[in-house]
Amino acid sequence: MKSSNNSHADQYVPLVSIGMPVFNSEATLRTAIDSLLEQSFADFELIISDNGSTDSTSAICQQYANKDSRIIYIRQPVNIGATQNFKFVFDQGKGQYFLWAAGDDVRSSDFLEENVQFLETHADYVASTSLNCFEDQEPVGDSLVTFEIVGTVEERFMLFFDNCWRSHGIFYSVFRKDILGDCEFVGSSFTAFDWAIDLFLIKHGNVHRTAKGLTTIG
Repeated sequence: MKSSNNSHADQYVPLVSIGMPVFNSEATLRTAIDSLLEQSFADFELIISDNGSTDSTSAICQQYANKDSRIIYIRQPVNIGATQNFKFVFDQGKGQYFLWAAGDDVRSSDFLEENVQFLETHADYVASTSLNCFEDQEPVGDSLVTFEIVGTVEERFMLFFDNCWRSHGIFYSVFRKDILGDCEFVGSSFTAFDWAIDLFLIKHGNVHRTAKGLTTIG
C-alpha cells in the first residue's frame, strides 16, 4: 500500500530524501516524525516504509501522510527484513541528498539546514552530520559525540576505527545519494553492515560534523 497526499508528489523532486524504515514503532514514532516535519529546511520528502507492523504504527503513518504532502507512506505486505527495508527507502528516494532516519531518533529543528548548507558549498565532503548523543544522556561533555572524519583515505579509516563504537551519527548523516548508490552493502544483512556502509562513504571523501544541530539517538 502506498499513500501520498497529492499527485504533485510524483513529479516534484526535492533536494533531500529522508528514508524512515519502521517496524512496531508506535511508542516513539510521533516524536521522530514531528522532529523532521519541524525542520527549518523544508525541501525534502519523507519516505516511510512500514515493515508489516502489528501495532498502531500503520495508523500513525497514515495519519501523518494525510496531513503533509511531503510524506510518502508504504506498508510492506510482508516483513522484508530490516536491512532490505533500509534499502527500500533508499531506492525510493529522488533527492540529491539522502538521510536515513530511525523511528526512535529525534533531530533538532536546524539539523537539515546546517548539514545541507555545508554540503552545498563543500564538494569534497561526501556526508555531513551533527553532534549526537543517546536518549538517556545529556548532550554535554563526554556524552556528546563530536568527531569528524577528514584527511587522506588512510587517516579517515583510522579516525573511523578510533571512534567506531560512537559512529552512529555517520550512518545517520546527510550524504550524497549518487555516491552511496554504488555501494553493494546497502540491503545486505551481516554483522556491522552499517560500518561497511560508513567505510564506503569514508573511502570516497570527508565526513563533516556541524557545530550546530543535534541528533538524539533512541
